[in-house]
Amino acid sequence: MVFLVLALAGSEVGADETSIETLRQRCEAAREAKIAPLRAAAIEDCVNNEKKDPTYCERFYADFGAGGRTAAGAARERMFNDLPECLELYEAEKTRTRP
Repeated sequence: MVFLVLALAGSEVGADETSIETLRQRCEAAREAKIAPLRAAAIEDCVNNEKKDPTYCERFYADFGAGGRTAAGAARERMFNDLPECLELYEAEKTRTRP
């Protein structure tokens, strides 16, 4: 009987994690759709206006929109973190069942 309860609890957590991962993929796809044209424009500007090597520019802007830290150490939020797909993910993460 205990095994059955544990098996059911484990399957619920597994299903929850699967849905969270699906939401994460939707969020990242939506963000990438918005970021890709901006990244391409930044790379084009780097090559054409700054006269830098295209390989360098692509590598430099590979993490465009990812957030992180500024030179002064302040946090910089990821771009397009407020899309509906991402807000749905964050809400699901807050309410998911913890093991």
